[in-house]
Amino acid sequence: MASYTLGFDVGLKHDPSAAVLVERLVRFAARADGRTHEATLGVPAERPVEAVYRIQHVQELKHTPSDAQIDWLERLMSNPEIRDDVMLAYDSTGVGGSFGDMVDVAHREGRLGRCYFPLGASITGGDGRPDEGLGFFGGTVKKVDLVANLRALLEQKRIFAPVGISGGENLLKECRSFTAKPSATGLYTYENATASIHDDLVVATMYACYFVNWHRLPRYLEPDGSVHEQVATAYKGYRGH
Repeated sequence: MASYTLGFDVGLKHDPSAAVLVERLVRFAARADGRTHEATLGVPAERPVEAVYRIQHVQELKHTPSDAQIDWLERLMSNPEIRDDVMLAYDSTGVGGSFGDMVDVAHREGRLGRCYFPLGASITGGDGRPDEGLGFFGGTVKKVDLVANLRALLEQKRIFAPVGISGGENLLKECRSFTAKPSATGLYTYENATASIHDDLVVATMYACYFVNWHRLPRYLEPDGSVHEQVATAYKGYRGH
C-alpha cells in the first residue's frame, strides 16, 4: 500500500494542462541533537514523524482536447504500480467544472484507478468561509493556503524529485520562484520570477501536495532513500502535513 495524489491543472482553451504525480511518504523528524534517524524497529511510539513528498511524474498536455486528456489520465492511473493507491485532485472552478463532469463519468466507469473518488476543489483568491472546507468530494480552498503549504515544504526540504524523474529538478526550481504579491486592493496575485516558468506545473504540484490521499497509508522513507511498507512504530504519532 502507498499514498499517491495526482495533481491536475486544467488548462484554458489555449493553455496546456499539467499533471504532477506525488507520493506521500513518512520519515522520522530531525532531533534536537541533529540525528535524523534511528532503527525503525523498537523506536518509542512518541518519536515524531513527518510527511515528505516525492515527485514521481511531471507532464504538460499541450493542444490536447478534454476527451484525450481523460484518456491520458486513464493510462497513467491504470498503471499497475499505482492504480490501487492513487487519487486525482483538480481545480473544479471555471473550465474545470465541465471537465469535472467528464472525470466523474470516467471514474464511475472504472477508468481512473481503484482508490477513491477524484477530488474536485474550488480554488479561490479570497479568504473563504470557515464552513467551506474540503469534504469527501471537494470544497473550497484559498490559493494563498496552497502557496503557503508548498513554500513550507520547500523550506523544510520535505519535497524532492529522485534522480531520473524527467522534469523533476526543473519543477522544484520553478516552485521556488513562485511568489505571492499583494495588489492595491489587498488581494494577492501569484506569479513566477521569469516568464519562462510554467505556472501550470507549479499549480499541479500544489494540488498534489495539499490534497492528501488519506485513503491510503504512506510508506516509510529510509535515510538512504529506500522505501518500504509502513510499520506501526514508524507510523504511530503521524498527524498529517
